[in-house]
Amino acid sequence: MDQLKQHRCHKCMNEIADPTQPCPTCGWLQDTPAPEGALQPGTLLAGRYYVGRAAYQNAECFVYAAFDREEDARIWLREFFPHQIARRGHSGQDVLVSPENRIAYQDWREDFRQLYTDHKKVGHLCAVTPVLELFDGGNTVYVLEKYIASLSLREHLTHSGGSVGVPAAKRLFLPLFSALSRFHAKGLIHGGICLESLYLDAKQNLWMRSGGTRQLSLHERASDIEDYCPPEQHDPNAFWSPATDVYALGAVLYRALTGTRPTGAAARQAGDRLLAPNELDPDIPANVSDAVMWAMELNKADRPQTVDEFSAALLEAEGSNTTVFVPVVPVIEEEEVRKPTVRTVFKLSRISPSVAAFLLGSALIFLLIGFCISFMLDDVLVPLMDGVQTSESEVQPSAGIDENQNMPSFVGVYVETLQQSDVFIK
Repeated sequence: MDQLKQHRCHKCMNEIADPTQPCPTCGWLQDTPAPEGALQPGTLLAGRYYVGRAAYQNAECFVYAAFDREEDARIWLREFFPHQIARRGHSGQDVLVSPENRIAYQDWREDFRQLYTDHKKVGHLCAVTPVLELFDGGNTVYVLEKYIASLSLREHLTHSGGSVGVPAAKRLFLPLFSALSRFHAKGLIHGGICLESLYLDAKQNLWMRSGGTRQLSLHERASDIEDYCPPEQHDPNAFWSPATDVYALGAVLYRALTGTRPTGAAARQAGDRLLAPNELDPDIPANVSDAVMWAMELNKADRPQTVDEFSAALLEAEGSNTTVFVPVVPVIEEEEVRKPTVRTVFKLSRISPSVAAFLLGSALIFLLIGFCISFMLDDVLVPLMDGVQTSESEVQPSAGIDENQNMPSFVGVYVETLQQSDVFIK
């Protein structure tokens, strides 16, 4: 334990004078009991990280409000703790696992570590809460994430009357779609998109908390994620793809637009019907309703295969060409490639068709004359070298004359063809 326990609120991490009284900043009672299995508020990890309340829990981890004493900054602290197969030791920090679950625990822990190692590399580019550091302790893994003052999407919808209109939803979600598209481009799948994993910062930007491992979706049955998971996330042998996150985005958008919790994939497979958004709210445009239903197709192959496809479908009826996923850089590069070609054609276009025809025709005539002279010399010199007397009347120049007569016709056709080509177009 650390003396900071008496000086900082377990929720907002602001300094407090009297821990027996509600926090003057946020009203939190410091003696509020921790959830079963969670670290006790006031625990100090690695001699540096002061642990506050458990703000969130799922099937594989706790997320705590915490404070970094060295950086003097608030952080989020994520602890790997799969409560189905793990329990807290008497020390209050160690995680214990029974022998029969040891291998499963170790495999799951390594998947967890790898997931957040990957997120650390790319999260700052993709609207995922930035991962600051990972460290081991007490037979588990801890992940430090940047603290961002925020409100969960669930809380935001509650404060908005349960739902938001289509224009507001597009302002919120389209930038997130663009960020998730970049996330997928890194070869990563989130796999945990739901109302609790999405949150808004003070500038109304929508962020994603880091996702979960495949094991999480196989064990998680809480309503905050169950209704947003496609069927393949409950199949241990199924392949995840960007379309897996597309389903979750569609389900979250369904909830945001209609104010109604979407029917879960398992219930739908059992025969329950998912009502279209515009059946619940006629003010929702048909193209938006259709796009959401498309994203929530149970068969992965029948959904949009990328976030870009989904966003394009949402914007389709507006005839907009400003879809947020069209990158600027490729367009600029394409224009830069085209410019030299245009300049080259412009220079060639300065050559007059008659001049070009004259030059080409002259070159061909010179070649023809050279060929005829060579042919005639062969006919004359070879017999002389053999000692044969040949009279002028025996020489047959008709072949050369015929070729001479035929070639201008060929040259004319060739020049005519060139005149019709793009090279001569001004």
